[in-house]
Amino acid sequence: MPGSSNKRPWRRGWRRLPVTVVFAALAALGTAGLGGVLVLGKPMAVVSLGLCGLIVWALVVNDAGGFSRSKHLRRAHEPRHHFNVLEVVFLFGLVLLNLLVVAYVLVSR
Repeated sequence: MPGSSNKRPWRRGWRRLPVTVVFAALAALGTAGLGGVLVLGKPMAVVSLGLCGLIVWALVVNDAGGFSRSKHLRRAHEPRHHFNVLEVVFLFGLVLLNLLVVAYVLVSR
C-alpha cells in the first residue's frame, strides 16, 4: 500500500500472541513429543527433534524482541512481551530432556 507505514501487515499476526499462550502451546507440544518418543520409539524421534527446534526458535524470538512489539512501554492491561526466567528454564530443560530421550531411544532400540 502506498503511504502505509506498515510494509508487511501479514507478519504482525504471530507477534501479537500473548506469552502465556505461546508458553502453554510450547510446553504442551514439548511434553507430547517427549511422551510420543517414549511410547512409539524411533518414528517419533524426528517429530520430537522438530519440536525442539520450534522451542529453540521461540526462545530466540523471545530474546531478540519478544512476542508483542510496541513502541510504548507495557501497560498494566497488556500482555507480557517476554518469557520470565522460570519459563525459559522450563523450556530449555524440556529441550534438553527431549534430546536426551531421543538419543536414548535411537541408541537402545
